[in-house]
Amino acid sequence: MFPLIDTPKDIDVSFVGNCLKADRKEYLDFLTTNGINVQSFGFGSSSGFLPISEVAKVFCRTKINLSFSKLENQTVTRTTGHKGRIIEAALTGSFCLSEFYPALPHVFDIGKEIDCFTDRESLLAKVRFYLSHELERKHIASLAHARALRDYEEGPSFGRVMDELAVIFSRPAGPAQSPALLNKSSEFMTNQISDLFVHGLSMVLRGRLAAFVAVGPELLQYGPRTFISGVAGGMARVAFILRQKFR
Repeated sequence: MFPLIDTPKDIDVSFVGNCLKADRKEYLDFLTTNGINVQSFGFGSSSGFLPISEVAKVFCRTKINLSFSKLENQTVTRTTGHKGRIIEAALTGSFCLSEFYPALPHVFDIGKEIDCFTDRESLLAKVRFYLSHELERKHIASLAHARALRDYEEGPSFGRVMDELAVIFSRPAGPAQSPALLNKSSEFMTNQISDLFVHGLSMVLRGRLAAFVAVGPELLQYGPRTFISGVAGGMARVAFILRQKFR
């Protein structure tokens, strides 16, 4: 899905994704206001939806591919998470500039295989730097590509993960081996049920009733109160998607 495509770099900066999540639109508008040529694709974007078959081509046409890490929830100003976009861009041999999040240094070497920003001003400064320093940009992209093929490409990475899991599960049970308890906030649980509901509805619309029945019990895993709030959030999300699609 993400091959390296030999094509001219005719897009300065691009973002592929939901532009209405978190504060992404504010960042994109800030770049545009400051004279940066930005193209966006997806919900709320300037270019509209992009077929999945065209995503890799856009990555390869782009000098600077953006990735945002803030999550879509009420604590958006401080909550970030890992996104697969940085690996997808790297697999195409393309340069990626990512919003910083705590796990990023464990995925790519910052400053060597990827670079990052923390606010609008640092984003603008990095964009201006890498647009005017082509050799540095290409060098970082090539190192990220090599790292992605070695550590994150489906074939080699899946085998390694399964081997490591086999070792972990073969250990005797005990306090030393027990993982720390995962603290799930009520907001996290509601969002999880909301996601499951939307995916379940998608399965029904595609005629995959057996798959929906298999997922169904998971909707009740946190009890009736979270089920109700999660389904309500899912319905609101479906309504939003339909409004964006048919407005």
